[in-house]
Amino acid sequence: LRWHGVIAAQRGDRLEAERTSARLASLTTPYLHGANTLGRAQIAALLGDKAGAARLARQANAEGVTPFLLHLTAEFVSLRGYPAFDALVTPIG
Repeated sequence: LRWHGVIAAQRGDRLEAERTSARLASLTTPYLHGANTLGRAQIAALLGDKAGAARLARQANAEGVTPFLLHLTAEFVSLRGYPAFDALVTPIG
C-alpha cells in the first residue's frame, strides 16, 4: 500500500496519493512499528508538503521507525535543509 501511494505521488497523481495516505492512516494492524506512518511521510514529501512530511517522520520515529532509515529514504532528499527534518535526523551530542 505504501509503495502504491509513493508511486502515485511520483507520477503526480495527487488524489490517489492522498487517498492512499488516508488508507495508511486508518490501518489498525498491530505491530506496524510506524511503517504506515513512514509511508505517509514519504508521500507527503513527494507531494511537496515539507511540514507534513517532517511531522509524520517524527511520528513514525515515535512509533518505532529507527532514525537511520530516514537518512536512507530517497523520498526525503527534498527535506534536507528543512529545519524540522534536520532537527530529527541530526545526532544529539
